[in-house]
Amino acid sequence: MTKQDFHCFHCTKPLNPSNVSADRIDNKKGHIDGNIVISCVECNVARKDMSLHAFKRKKLMEFNADRLVWSIDEEEKGIYHKMKANIAGGPSIIFHRFAKRDETFIRDSNKLCKKIIGYDANALYLWALGNYMPCGRLITIGPYESILDDIVNDKLFGFLECDIETPEHLKEYFSEMCPIFKNIEIDLSNRELIGDHMYDYNMSQAGRAKKSKKLIGSYFGEKILIYTPLLKWYLDHGLKVKHVYSFIKAAKFRPFKDFCEQVSDARRNGDKDPNTAMIAEMMKLIGNSAFGRSGMDKSKHKEVKFHTNAQSLAKLRMLEFYYDCIDYYFDRSDFQYIEMDTDSAYIAFSTDEPFQTLFKSEVHKNHFEMHTHLWFPRDDTKEHAAYDRRTAGLFKEEWRGNAIVALSSKNYLCYMPDSEHKQKCSAKGVQKARNGDILNPEGFEGVIRGKTTLQATNKGFRVDRVSKTIKTYEQVKIGLNYYYDKRRVLEDGISTVPLEL
Repeated sequence: MTKQDFHCFHCTKPLNPSNVSADRIDNKKGHIDGNIVISCVECNVARKDMSLHAFKRKKLMEFNADRLVWSIDEEEKGIYHKMKANIAGGPSIIFHRFAKRDETFIRDSNKLCKKIIGYDANALYLWALGNYMPCGRLITIGPYESILDDIVNDKLFGFLECDIETPEHLKEYFSEMCPIFKNIEIDLSNRELIGDHMYDYNMSQAGRAKKSKKLIGSYFGEKILIYTPLLKWYLDHGLKVKHVYSFIKAAKFRPFKDFCEQVSDARRNGDKDPNTAMIAEMMKLIGNSAFGRSGMDKSKHKEVKFHTNAQSLAKLRMLEFYYDCIDYYFDRSDFQYIEMDTDSAYIAFSTDEPFQTLFKSEVHKNHFEMHTHLWFPRDDTKEHAAYDRRTAGLFKEEWRGNAIVALSSKNYLCYMPDSEHKQKCSAKGVQKARNGDILNPEGFEGVIRGKTTLQATNKGFRVDRVSKTIKTYEQVKIGLNYYYDKRRVLEDGISTVPLEL
């Protein structure tokens, strides 16, 4: 009893003379030394002939049902299909296609661009996993009058299936980073949709770009599933729910909180002690794969067993960074978003040091100094800086320089870097080592200024399974493409506005 701290072995209920009993570990043996655990009478009777481990698991499920991540089985297949249909990956969107120090202006103001800074969210998916997750058995409930109030007041947690829209008076406010991310088919034959500029360009290329489904930012969503933390942010920032279809109710818990802290602590230890650097790198891989592997769509392989809403939380964090940090502290005439990826944002500023000189007022500066720790690692002491460097969800400078060309998603060049950085190039599907003649400032600027497209050459080898031989190949493909349709490109070929989708 002392070893069990006077608690039931099965249900951990406190024991007293009126409810204590001796239970056998192996029911085939008697009450002998080494085959006894102390339990409450209720568990002893309820166990019957179940094995010790099976009964222990049963009690664990009873007491922690709302804290566990349940598999979505046949009983909830409707929920599974609804969630799968509403999965939207990480956004990769170009807002403004070219910015250069002392050459381009911030928006329509008379302020010249002075610096481009890229901010990266540290371990964003790990941060999302460490937040509240939908746990327990998922249950679908119908709409009722006060459902939005219950969500706002934390009486309901889960996913709301609804129509939502941005009010007309807020569309200008949300015009750069539209708040609702959704997969939608873009009809390139619709001139009014993609605009005259890109429509005419595509026609001049013999309609090379075809109709496709892409992830865009939008002003509205119809019959979409929204995670309640993200929905609360929408409502707090003025978006309106027009119609509710259903609600998928879940228990609110943080099942991966300890795991995320273990990963972060291991990486902090690696910073302090070089002898643990290998463990730190291993934990980094484990942290990254926790979402990548578990969130994989295995429907083509085997039954899907696990689902999180980390991507919704990742989008929420990037929206918070834009509207609750950058846009809150700085006037829009002093900054302009160039492009965003799942966990990063590249921004043009009208000064070299925005978080020193660009604040709207002294009040905003004081507010930032009090809340810096919510966005960036602290730098007041070496200990705080070292600790926050590995804190998931905080933002850090990824790149700083004087020019950027962003042609399309995953296709941009950051150049003229400051001394501590290097030129950064992203060219999805193009072998960088073989195509240095186009993947340079002249190539990217030539595309944006000349409204042209450059070809790239990839070379490699592959295994021919028929002849069972290794063959080399040479592939000529579009390397730098002027065409872009996730937002409507204006006549200057650089500025963009949202699609009316």
